[in-house]
Amino acid sequence: MTCSHQECVRHILLGDYGAVIEAINRMAVLGYCERLAWSDPHPTGRNGEYISVMTRKRTIP
Repeated sequence: MTCSHQECVRHILLGDYGAVIEAINRMAVLGYCERLAWSDPHPTGRNGEYISVMTRKRTIP
């Protein structure tokens, strides 16, 4: 994964829908990221499992 002049990290949440939403909300409350930075949770095809992804970037000094 390459971002020009930036370092990137991708966070992936997998789990029950409610647990994924709770984790996203908790990270937002802690000031780690904006809620809107996460993709909408989508079913993975496994019974009751959802996935959401968020990419954080920071400019390389």
